[in-house]
Amino acid sequence: MAHATTQTIAALTSSLRKNASTLTSSSHRAKRGEVRGIHRLRVATRRLREALPASAELALDKSLDSEHILRDLRRVTKALGPVRELDVARTVLADVAEREAWPAAVVARIDEYCERLRAGALADAAQAIDTFDAKATRKSLEILLAKLDHPTGGSTLGTRRREAARILSRQIEEAGTLYAPTALHEIRIAAKKLRYVVELTGEPAPGSLRRFRALQAGLGRMHDAQVLQHRIQELAATSGDRGFVATLTSMERTLETICREWHAKLLKTLPGIRVLADAIAREVPPAVRPSGLGRPARMIGTKRAAAELGRRRSRIA
Repeated sequence: MAHATTQTIAALTSSLRKNASTLTSSSHRAKRGEVRGIHRLRVATRRLREALPASAELALDKSLDSEHILRDLRRVTKALGPVRELDVARTVLADVAEREAWPAAVVARIDEYCERLRAGALADAAQAIDTFDAKATRKSLEILLAKLDHPTGGSTLGTRRREAARILSRQIEEAGTLYAPTALHEIRIAAKKLRYVVELTGEPAPGSLRRFRALQAGLGRMHDAQVLQHRIQELAATSGDRGFVATLTSMERTLETICREWHAKLLKTLPGIRVLADAIAREVPPAVRPSGLGRPARMIGTKRAAAELGRRRSRIA
C-alpha cells in the first residue's frame, strides 16, 4: 500500500462511519427546520466531501460513483448554508442586543425579518434534501468502509494537504492587514479545508489543530456578525421610517465596531498561522528520502574519465 499510514486509514474510517450515520439521523430533522439537525447535516456533508475521495483512492473502488455522491453532498451543503447563516445571525442578534441594550421592539422586527428569510431558505433546503437519498449514500459508504480494511491503492491526501496549506498562506498574504470581510471569509474557508485534511493525516506539530480551530472560530464569529450586519442594512433599505432607519444604522455601526475590534486581535495570530501553513506546504512527500536530497548525481563514465586523466598526467610527468 503506497502513501498511506495506519493512522490515516483509521481517521478516514472514523470520519466515514460517523458522518455517514449523521446523514440518516439528521436529514429528517434538518428538513423540519431543526437548528441542530441543520448544523449536524451540513457539517457531515462537508466532512464526507473531504474524506470520500481519499477513501475511494485507498480502496481502489471502481464500482463506487464517488463523483455522483460528491455532487449530491455538495448540493446539500450549499442548500443548507443560507439557513445556517440565518440561524446563527439570530443568535448573534439576541446576544448583542442584550449586551448593548438595543430597543426590544426594533430587535423583534429584525428577528422577524430574519425568520421570514429563513422560511424561504428552508423551503429550498428541504427540496434539496428530498432529492438526496441519504440511506443509499450511507449504504455505499458502508461498502467502502469494508474495503478499507484491506486497502490496495494509494492516496493523494499528502498532495491535498500541501496544496491546502499553500492556499491558506496565500489568502493570508493577500488579505493583508486591512479589514476586508470577503478576504477574511476566504481565509476562514481555507483554514477549514486545511484543518479537515490535517485531522485525517495527523498534526505536523503539537497544537496545530488547536490553532486552526481557534482561527476558524474567531473568523466564524466575525462572519456571523457580518451576516447580521448585512441583514440590518437590507431591512433599513426597505423602510421609510426615519427613526427606525436611524436606530438600525446605529446598530449596524455597533456591529462594525465589534468586528473591527475582533479583527485587530485576530491579526496578531495570522503571522504564526502562516508560518505553520508554509511549513506544511514545504513537507517532503513520503516517496522522497530527505537523506538523498541535495546529493549531486554521478554522471555515467565519470570514474573512467578520472582514471584516464590520471594516466595522462603520469605520462606527462
